Amino acid sequence: SGASALEFGTISSDFVRLASLTQTSQVLSFSVDGYFTSDYDIYKVFVQNLRPVASGNTTLCVRFRRSNADVTGSSYYGASQQAYGSASGGGSNHNGDFPSSLINIVKDSSVKGNSDYGWSGEFTIYNPLQTTRYKAMSGFGTYLYDTSRWYTHQFGGTLKDNTNALSGFTFLNSVGESFDGGNIYLFGYKTT
Repeated sequence: SGASALEFGTISSDFVRLASLTQTSQVLSFSVDGYFTSDYDIYKVFVQNLRPVASGNTTLCVRFRRSNADVTGSSYYGASQQAYGSASGGGSNHNGDFPSSLINIVKDSSVKGNSDYGWSGEFTIYNPLQTTRYKAMSGFGTYLYDTSRWYTHQFGGTLKDNTNALSGFTFLNSVGESFDGGNIYLFGYKTT
């Protein structure tokens, strides 16, 4: 059991929180930038109760950033697969965007703004500073649409414009509505 304890200690010391953000005012989008360094190869993002302002439909999305600016061209290739439960039963759906100007986190449904609702989940950004491969991310999450329908899903995407290094990412939604709540935590993971 000594080997297991040592192994666990090594893993946890290589997993380091780099940033945390609590969103409390209304913004159309918000970015995390400048935390990617050569110290880490993989980055984990954890999100708690990311909530849009409006009570209508909003679709959460992510864009990558370079040099403190969003990459907005139509070079993202992403997909989301969802399973849902409701008072009338459950089901699943999936969609892809090829190409698009963002990566959709949720698809064919949306997160509604309400003090009781919000999206929670996590995603991974793989080796954002390397310059020989396209950039990729993948993740999963869950949210309550209303008291009669709830969703869980997995998603992922690739940015295929070029292989230049990334500097961060931005949360937004596809219909331009603001966010007014949520907690975001960024961790770096050393693989060597």
